[in-house]
Amino acid sequence: MRQRASTIGQGLKTWPRALTMILGSAAFCACAAGEARADVGMTVQPLVIEFKASPGAESFANVSVNNSGSEPIRVTVQQIDWRTTVDGSVRMERVGAEGPQSLNPYLNVSAPGFELSPGETRRLTITARLPADYQTKSASTWGGFFVRGTRANGAPGAFGPAATVLAYNTMGTPSRHMQLTALQVTQTGPGTVRLFTRLRNDGENFIRPSARVMIEQGGRVIGDATLANSTVFPGDLRVIRHDFGGLAPGQYGLEITFDYGGNTLVEGTTDFRVK
Repeated sequence: MRQRASTIGQGLKTWPRALTMILGSAAFCACAAGEARADVGMTVQPLVIEFKASPGAESFANVSVNNSGSEPIRVTVQQIDWRTTVDGSVRMERVGAEGPQSLNPYLNVSAPGFELSPGETRRLTITARLPADYQTKSASTWGGFFVRGTRANGAPGAFGPAATVLAYNTMGTPSRHMQLTALQVTQTGPGTVRLFTRLRNDGENFIRPSARVMIEQGGRVIGDATLANSTVFPGDLRVIRHDFGGLAPGQYGLEITFDYGGNTLVEGTTDFRVK
């Protein structure tokens, strides 16, 4: 593996940063035998909110919840802690699980429970308010809310559409940086290979890395892909795997370029053979 960092803005092409999140909106149909079809649906936007609150100050964000079905729904909004895992998936946790990195003690939602008629939208105000004596070793903290909709006349705890709203707070301008610690390509079958790459967030702020991958043979680009990924918190590792197919036997080169939102791009190259 060969790795280098290049400064953005010095003749290098950059690619749009992408964010992969879960549960953009949810809807389902609840029907009983012999009954007319009834839809219970809900849409929540945005799913990611970012604050810049400092000690003694507060910051605000709005989230809209829409009843996109044909039945009245009851909406509940509950705090959650969460973390991204090494493979990029999002794991919901009980409140307090993230310890001093949790933003939840300082988050407030304007309406934790309400009802919506079909087609109705409710705008929620979420506030991040830090006390004047707030102290933390990390400039980045995070928390969030689990938003769930059920039939307004349904039983408590009934199944329904849900979404997660993930919240970040960043104080000051902590540095962003990442290291590419592993890059490997292995053949997994006839004409197919698997890219394995591991990176580490060695900065002070969260990053959302996206990568551009190019495969070349004899100086000609024969394949490319853009890989988006979820948030990587300071000190965390991330493993990314991606499969490529349709490769004829021969020698190839692979180049991967990460844009993580910092002042540099991180690039790595490796060679591989398809038998």
